[in-house]
Amino acid sequence: MKVQYIVVAILLLFSGVSQQQVFSNPLQKLSRKPLLQVGKQNQFMLTSNRHPSLAINAWGGAKEGTILHLHQSCSQSNPDCLWIFQNNMIVSARNTKLAIYAWNGAKHGTVLKLSSKCSPSNPDCRWTYQNGMFTSGRNKQLSMNAWNGASHGAVVALHESCKVSNPDCTWKLHETSGNALRLVWSHQGPVQGMHCTQWLEPSDKHGWDNNYLCSNRNLKMKWSYQGPIQRMKCTRVYEPSDSNVWKDNYLCLPNSSRIQFFWSSDGPIHQQRCTKIVEPKDPHTWNDNYICYQP
Repeated sequence: MKVQYIVVAILLLFSGVSQQQVFSNPLQKLSRKPLLQVGKQNQFMLTSNRHPSLAINAWGGAKEGTILHLHQSCSQSNPDCLWIFQNNMIVSARNTKLAIYAWNGAKHGTVLKLSSKCSPSNPDCRWTYQNGMFTSGRNKQLSMNAWNGASHGAVVALHESCKVSNPDCTWKLHETSGNALRLVWSHQGPVQGMHCTQWLEPSDKHGWDNNYLCSNRNLKMKWSYQGPIQRMKCTRVYEPSDSNVWKDNYLCLPNSSRIQFFWSSDGPIHQQRCTKIVEPKDPHTWNDNYICYQP
């Protein structure tokens, strides 16, 4: 018995689990942890672009095998209408052991359900959000669709012919109150307490050496003044009046990010959240430029 104890202790040493955790109560069973250790700060509702009053809902309550439908009475107080996007998975706010899953494999017509068997390594549980569409990690030709048109009770399934122009295939994210993404621009160094990315353009000598775009969340933004970054989704930052210098600058996000940036050199974009980008020392009309995203 003593030899067995020593062998187990050695194994635990390499596994990173303390002896006290196991031997203090040998009969205790380890409960299954949620898929994601997350807080409320990332919760959001998904509403139809065809009918904004309709949101994706765990119909009948979040549990194993629950089918996703559109519901006309969703609210931010109902966790069956709230979701968390992390590690490329969309997880139920009601029960973080459950994630949206292309049941029996992603193909045209597959109905989306909740499953406790999801993991980030399973492409049937992974999603990419871009231009308002959620595309399957298994097959980029398949996107979430309000089957037969957005209406109360419509099933959410995968469709092979989705386009950005089809509002039954595009969705808007509404973050829970008080937790919305906040971007702050600074031309005087990084903002304390925020996640900041420097915008550097070595060829521009008009004050572009201490400029930062900051966020209240870590978006894992990256900046490039030498073209788009491979394996990231990048938005070109361009100023026509300063095109000799600002021609190959890009703000990039991970492909898995549900945020999509848009750039405007002619004022804020309608129905988007925009942050003004200004450098007072630059004479080339840097007074009407905005980085925007769709809330």
